[in-house]
Amino acid sequence: EIKAKDEELVVAKKELDSSRPVVAKELVSWEEKLREKLQISWVDSDTTQVLSSRGNKFEKMSDGSHKFLGDVPQFDTHTFTVRTDAKDLRILSFEALPDKSFPKGSVGLNASGNAVVSTITAKAISVLDPSQSKEIEWDWAWADYEQQNFDHDVHNLLRPDAPGWALAGHTHRSAHTALLLSKSPFGFEGGTDIKVTVEYKSIYATHLVGRPRLTLAKASPTIKDEFPTISSSWFRTGPFKGGNFDAIFDKDFGPEHETKLDFNKKFGQAMWRYEPKLKD
Repeated sequence: EIKAKDEELVVAKKELDSSRPVVAKELVSWEEKLREKLQISWVDSDTTQVLSSRGNKFEKMSDGSHKFLGDVPQFDTHTFTVRTDAKDLRILSFEALPDKSFPKGSVGLNASGNAVVSTITAKAISVLDPSQSKEIEWDWAWADYEQQNFDHDVHNLLRPDAPGWALAGHTHRSAHTALLLSKSPFGFEGGTDIKVTVEYKSIYATHLVGRPRLTLAKASPTIKDEFPTISSSWFRTGPFKGGNFDAIFDKDFGPEHETKLDFNKKFGQAMWRYEPKLKD
């Protein structure tokens, strides 16, 4: 019986090996068709300035990234000026690159190597006529990885009251990327300065990205139609006691009037709890 199973395993391995080139070819074909459909094309741009609200400096690296220098503040805001001659832009790519000089050689400046980005906002300003400008409104977000133990999804970047995008740099020390899609195209004739503001104001101090790189891309006007719907995480609070059903139904316990999730707020002894197992 063992011999028969070994023979079956040999046959299965041969079938798998023979299928690999076919699968690889089909994957390349699928990727090419998807790129053609989405019409994503990365454009030339140059990050000409990076400012820290705490006064720290950045070193421009040969790969276009900027490395944070000096003591790490508790919280910070970084403002990037990205210049480009391209128009009809739709995508901002924010990359967090690891560095051997960072804690654990990861992407974050915290001792754990982790980082949490609170918000990313942007404004397009005409180079020829700086009086012309446009606030860029993000409509969709994607990341290659998000920390899994709380509501740390990248689409939190679209909500200023959310906990932010956690990169899990303490466990995943490779580069991470977030893509932000704008509601409408941006970019002026004659050149555009994109002012990108990245805030680090989460409850986790010193969780800054140490070596960011920003790039821009054009895309199909209907690109969002190809993306899945964004859904946020579920939270619950309670239980609440109040007698019989009618008494409980008529009583206000506090959460009924909340329009924002305040994770530090108590309703009696209850607080909001992250519930990853709850599904839509």
